[in-house]
This record gives sequence, C-alpha cells and structure tokens, in this order.
Amino acid sequence: MLAGLPGKGVCHPMQLARLIIVLIIVGFCLPLAAGATIQPLFSDNFDSDTTGLMPNGWSTLTSLKTSAYYAKVIDTGEPAGNKAVDIYEQNLAPEALSLCLWRQAATDVTSGLFTVQFDIKLQQTTAGCLARVNGNYSGTAANNGRSWIAAINFEGNVPCAPGGGSGKISYQTQSFSQVYVLNPAGATYTANTWYTVKIRCDVSSAVYHIYFGPRGSRLAEITPACGVPFIKNGGIGGGAPREHHPQRC
Repeated sequence: MLAGLPGKGVCHPMQLARLIIVLIIVGFCLPLAAGATIQPLFSDNFDSDTTGLMPNGWSTLTSLKTSAYYAKVIDTGEPAGNKAVDIYEQNLAPEALSLCLWRQAATDVTSGLFTVQFDIKLQQTTAGCLARVNGNYSGTAANNGRSWIAAINFEGNVPCAPGGGSGKISYQTQSFSQVYVLNPAGATYTANTWYTVKIRCDVSSAVYHIYFGPRGSRLAEITPACGVPFIKNGGIGGGAPREHHPQRC
C-alpha cells in the first residue's frame, strides 16, 4: 500500500504552507525467480479515470473532501490527455485533518523483493510531503511490529531531519517518534519539476532502498548502499532509541 501524506502529516504542521501535489503511480512490481520477468502487482497512470473526480480504486479520508482538502484527477497537459492526481491541502486545520491518499495492492508480498515506483511534482518546497509504503506485517519481526515499511519525505520549511528543511529529502526510520534522516547522497528537489521515485523493499531482510532523480533520467540511490531497516516502532512508549544518522554499512 502506498500512502501520500501532504502538508501537515509531517513534523510541525502549523508552520507549513499551502501545497499542491501531482502524483503518478507507474508501477508496483514483484520480481519472480531468477531469470523470470518482473510481473506488475499493480499499475495505474490514471488516464482512464474521470477528470475532476477521485481516481478509481483509491481511498482517502471522506471528511476531507472539501474545497480545502481534496484529491482529484487532472489533465497535466504534459502532453494533453496525460492525467495525474492533484492532491491539495490548505494547511488551515489541525494536524489530525491532514489529507491521506492511498491504495492497497491485491497481493501481499511475504518474502523476496518488491518495488514501488511513482512520478511526483510538488508546486512548492515550503510544505512537506510524505510518501510511505505500508504492509500487512503487523506483529512480525520484519519491522518490529508495525505496518509501516518505508517512507520518503520531501521536507518543507520546518525541518524534519537534522539539517533538513525546504527542498531537502529525508527518509523515515521510526514511527511514533517521527524520526527522519537526511539522505546521505545530498539529493534535493525543486518546485514544479517532475521526479521519479523508486522504493525497493526486501521483505526477507527487512530493509528498503530509495532511488531518485528527474523524470526520464537514470535514478541514483539516495539511501545507504546497505539499505535502511524497515521503519521501527520506536519513540513514545518505548521501542528502539531515536537515531538521526544514516545507516552504517
């Protein structure tokens, strides 16, 4: 499952600014045995969806479908007829009203690797946006009893990771304590630019890797070469200690 959390779902929401996100999910794939081709578990480019409405098969919090909070299909005009989802949040309400758009894959991956890939464009760099991969692994050792697996955070004007802030990119290591680490590759993002994100998850080893770059370019890994452990259930009420440093390989 992929969850998109624009604006106040990240760090110190009352200081974040207005945000519009355009998001394309282009693949959710599971590599098969050695030598086999990659089979998509899920793929959506939104081109068959109706402009102005929620994309088919996707869900959000129904109480947020207002003029201040919505997710709807748009025609990007890049080129004409190429659709995407516009996720909009005005950042005027309490943190609990942050907008979340998500979709669940029909098949659970219980071992081996799977990859989530999507294109994203942010209208500005002053508000944060988090894209997270969740899984049906609650109570297992894979991620210390949490269903959160991996997350990339496009930071806004309030830092989440030490040294973070507007235009910076971090990844998440713990859940309740909301611990983020600035990517060691120094990758950044700018407003109104299309980027591709690929998140590769190794379920057997419980680690993830993030690859990032301008759309159409060769993607580079922005997480440590050995990967990042699945998001831990750390912070409030105990769990693993807080850690703001990149994983040491």
